[in-house]
Amino acid sequence: MKKNFFLFICKDPYSLINFRGEFIKELQNRGFIVSAICNDLPAEKIRAKLRIYNIECHTIKYQHRNPLVLLRSIFLISKLIHKINPSHILSYTLAATIIGSAASFLARQNNYSSLVTGRGILFTGKNLKQRVRKTIVIFVLRILYPLNKFVLFQNKDDAKLFEDLKIISSEKSYVVSGGSGVNTDYFLPTPFPSSLVFLTIGRLLKHKGLYEFAEASKKLKKIYPKTKFLIAGIEDSSPDRIELGEIKDDWPIKYGTEYIGYYEDIREAISMCSVYVLLSHHEGVPRSSLEAMSMGRPVLTTDAPGCNETVIDNQNGFLVEPRNYHAAFEGMKKFAENNHIRKMGIKSREICKAQFDVKKVNDRILDILQIT
Repeated sequence: MKKNFFLFICKDPYSLINFRGEFIKELQNRGFIVSAICNDLPAEKIRAKLRIYNIECHTIKYQHRNPLVLLRSIFLISKLIHKINPSHILSYTLAATIIGSAASFLARQNNYSSLVTGRGILFTGKNLKQRVRKTIVIFVLRILYPLNKFVLFQNKDDAKLFEDLKIISSEKSYVVSGGSGVNTDYFLPTPFPSSLVFLTIGRLLKHKGLYEFAEASKKLKKIYPKTKFLIAGIEDSSPDRIELGEIKDDWPIKYGTEYIGYYEDIREAISMCSVYVLLSHHEGVPRSSLEAMSMGRPVLTTDAPGCNETVIDNQNGFLVEPRNYHAAFEGMKKFAENNHIRKMGIKSREICKAQFDVKKVNDRILDILQIT
């Protein structure tokens, strides 16, 4: 076993840099060499960042519909793990934790852990295909998760769900409040726009609550026609996707929303808004909400797992019922009639610095993984 060698197993290198970058820096400060096994090939911009971070990234595609191809991928990953022989392994996102747990077990590793960053659409889907897949995945997780040294969750609701489903025992289950954390020295407060602007950011997916945002925007626009409703985000290949053309071309006429594209530096988008909105049906802990909070924005979000960790109702924002655009409209209307938006934004940053600062979150994870 190579001492002080940390291996990540994840879907894509983008998340490694953008969501684990500060954690990687802390590991390197503590003398660790960091490597990763990813499903997706890194884009050129990400390759450049990987070189800056001095991370070796191996690509083995493991997301396959064919079970035989999937098993072959697990075998290849286990061979690579055996060759690298790291001192610590951490898989994150649901699919990666399944693959990583199986491959680490086959490689005869005994210090591997999983980080559940959210339950995903699999656990909330209602059609027959999704219910069958859910049953199969729960069966597999019951076998694999107990083999982990630790299983970390980003919110208490997901931890309780997995414990209630007999996937993991409370002895191995740990809640890391704060998700991946946020760098409060990088995401600093900026001036508010002169008029009321609502913004939502995320992949263009139905379960991110984009339809609810659009319908609520349409209702509020009739009362406050000068209010702006902005959508920033990137396309996704998921079956749950909303086509970019629909959001970009149809929604401005139908709902009064405006698509502003994808921002490499998300601070530019957040600076445009008065209120940040995330109407997601489920999250681990939403990074975009934390970034907006750190920049002094109040938040309108759903009382759903992960999302409800970010808002103290009536203090730094409002919580509304998931999948209910009428409730979202009422929440938006409260902001339109509220003279305390800036005061709530100040409270957002206070909460963010106290609970979600990336240094504190990373220290919690390192303590759980017993890394000194």
